[in-house]
Amino acid sequence: DTEGNTRLPELIREPSRALFDRLAVIHKRAFDPMDEDGWSSSVLEDLYHSDGIAFYIALVDDRAIAMAIIRVASDEAELLTIAVDTACQGKGLAHEMLGYVLSDLNHQCVAHLFLEVRCDNAPALKLYQKHGFQTVGTRKNYYKTRTGAR
Repeated sequence: DTEGNTRLPELIREPSRALFDRLAVIHKRAFDPMDEDGWSSSVLEDLYHSDGIAFYIALVDDRAIAMAIIRVASDEAELLTIAVDTACQGKGLAHEMLGYVLSDLNHQCVAHLFLEVRCDNAPALKLYQKHGFQTVGTRKNYYKTRTGAR
């Protein structure tokens, strides 16, 4: 539930270990229905300390409920992931997060944002289409599930 003191989203400048742990839970829950492993807190922490990476976090009462992670290089960026805690899905939060990210990237003079998405991830495809994304290529058998299916 997103009731409470909601702040959407913000760039995190000094994350704690507890925040990385919480983001790992969000990522796992978001990708579990797709039969994919979520990213661990150590993977997220390593990513945070990489050049050109920005974490956008949605908070309710100082508790993370969603995230978007972007890699920026010059005038291009890549959406590495966007994930909303399952308890908060279906309320337009991913749409709001992505809108905020696009606005922020526009202010940074980023001309292109790229992303990859599974062709069977209907909610994500709908979100990206709503924001004007277009398919520029397809990677056959790229995503591998926990069970080994592609």
